[in-house]
Amino acid sequence: MKKRVLRYLKHLFGTIGVLLIVGIIILLFLNGSISFDGKSSRFNLDREGPYVFYENDSILKVEYIKGNKKEGFYLDQKEYSVNDNIYANCYFPLDSSEFDFRINPEIKTPEVIYTDGEPILAVSDIESGFRAFREFLIGNKVIDTNLNWNFGRGHLVLVGDF
Repeated sequence: MKKRVLRYLKHLFGTIGVLLIVGIIILLFLNGSISFDGKSSRFNLDREGPYVFYENDSILKVEYIKGNKKEGFYLDQKEYSVNDNIYANCYFPLDSSEFDFRINPEIKTPEVIYTDGEPILAVSDIESGFRAFREFLIGNKVIDTNLNWNFGRGHLVLVGDF
């Protein structure tokens, strides 16, 4: 019985050791990085954002992360009055798509019950899978391939865990 247990443990730890060695070799062969769909562009944070913060009741700060891993990163920051028309841009580096929109500085709690008869699509747990999220919205005709709203007066409800 003792020999069986020792043989089992030997095989178990041997398998784990081989898997670890293979994993280390693969990471070294890939220069310590793993890319998405063969593209390293997901590590390119240039134009990441916008991040919008209230400085006080009348000033909004809009920030974008600029730069790259080799040359370093910095914040591109601009302040706006809440009375200004504030336009922002979202850039998606995996396919270089982007869209512009106006930031609404007014914070108000959205309705939680819709009785207007329009369709509702609720989405949760995107977990940074923005490419899959975008394709999901295109596939369900919420946006078109140019990222324009295509859902009419329908409601897109984003539940959280982004």
